[in-house]
Amino acid sequence: MDTRKAILTYMYAERIKSELIIASNLLATMDTLDGNERLGAERKIMEAIGKVKLHKISEINQCISEALSLITACSAGAMKVLMSRQFI
Repeated sequence: MDTRKAILTYMYAERIKSELIIASNLLATMDTLDGNERLGAERKIMEAIGKVKLHKISEINQCISEALSLITACSAGAMKVLMSRQFI
């Protein structure tokens, strides 16, 4: 393996490793969810997996964007409560 290829391989391997750690943390966090929150998370993950299998990259990004919007809405609601109680 030449030096350039070794550098690129190392760089991408480290990036993938980082993303796998993030995915692992996501699954650990998801395990703590209950009820509708857990069902919503599972639905979005299954939807994304289905799109990966169909090679629909742009639709996967849409699915991730929708999940981000949902979690941002949850976060905003929680933040509003915490601010009203002067915790934040």
